[in-house]
Amino acid sequence: MATIQERKHRLSTTLYRGEIAVSFTACIKGRIPTLNEREVFEALSDMLIDTLKRWNCDAHIFLFMPDHCHLLIQGKTNNSDLLGFMKDFKQRSGYWLSKRSLKAATTYQ
Repeated sequence: MATIQERKHRLSTTLYRGEIAVSFTACIKGRIPTLNEREVFEALSDMLIDTLKRWNCDAHIFLFMPDHCHLLIQGKTNNSDLLGFMKDFKQRSGYWLSKRSLKAATTYQ
């Protein structure tokens, strides 16, 4: 099993707060194509929308590819935390995937 090594964020965490737009890419561990299954797409897109609301963010665009996703997220208020949003979404979606016992690995890089 491959070890996931998340890239360190180059910017201070304070720069991910407020009414700014940030682009994120999240990959399935092992790059196993999982996100192209209809059930997975529907569950994760619903989860994404719910998580956006929790963190006062909007998605200008989100694109699920078979083994990764691209997100362009913008904060709606000065209190929006885009890095917090992304960590929450990755945790929730990884947990959901692990509970479904899918062939793909269950966490993002």
